[in-house]
Amino acid sequence: SLIDEIIIDEKVNLFVNDAINITKINVVQQNYTGNGKIVCILDTGINYGLFNLKLNETIFGYDFVNNDNDPLDDHGHGTSVSNVLLKTAPNAKIYSAKVINSNGVGYESDVLAGLQYCINNNVDIISLSIGSSLSSGYCDNNLVANKTNNAVDQGIYVIAATGNDWSSNSIRVPSCASKVLRVASSSKEDNISSFSNIYLNDLLAPGENINTIWLNGEQAVKSGTSYSAPLVAGSAALLLEKSLLEKASGKTNENLDINNLTYLLRSTSEVITLSSDNSRNYERINLYNALINNKTHEPFNYDANQTQ
Repeated sequence: SLIDEIIIDEKVNLFVNDAINITKINVVQQNYTGNGKIVCILDTGINYGLFNLKLNETIFGYDFVNNDNDPLDDHGHGTSVSNVLLKTAPNAKIYSAKVINSNGVGYESDVLAGLQYCINNNVDIISLSIGSSLSSGYCDNNLVANKTNNAVDQGIYVIAATGNDWSSNSIRVPSCASKVLRVASSSKEDNISSFSNIYLNDLLAPGENINTIWLNGEQAVKSGTSYSAPLVAGSAALLLEKSLLEKASGKTNENLDINNLTYLLRSTSEVITLSSDNSRNYERINLYNALINNKTHEPFNYDANQTQ
């Protein structure tokens, strides 16, 4: 038969809402919004007016670059990352630590101060879409990695993007801290993103061709593990809210422990395999499965031979 028409596929961009639907966050949002949970984002700040948030009333923060108490974004990355988090957990309370300057450069001293700020404010979750040097194993002797581990020791759930260096044997500091949840990127088709660092990976979440916003609210299509991490951070806020409400209502007498939270997210995930690597499975978040504890598999234990 004759071909009447050839339609050339255009690259399909993944709206944040699509990412939320793929991961079944939308189902969980019918009952949970992150209310009562505090998320600290270390980035370039946030243009909070775009989200109708008012400084020191509905959003809190500090600018460690310019040493003032206004974490207003002057770059765009922090606003785009915060957009993903707020689309996932719209009622979570945000603390924004601006630790990266208008050129996208940050210093360890500011990141350390930002982490301490999060700890001091008793946040529930820290979301890190920033990274410095590459590491081929755990990097607990690095100052920032050590500080993130310290936050975990104090009961804070720390989520870190692994970075975008196309690497299967290294990840960025501080995601190489042994106690954080390491998040890499998957695509709309549930493939592991080619750019994503997947070494020591805990969890995948959509981070490829994400339709988000930039500094002044303009639409922007972005890719990177930077967008996977806040999706998982927001998801954690929803699960921790559920745990809080169940404890308050007497359904359970235990809070969801952060170690249990990692196992819950990983063991209820969708399983993704990589044709070039048959040594392990990878886990892509399915938040509804996590909500009802529908275990799909036993998570790959990459820790076995890893020395700190």
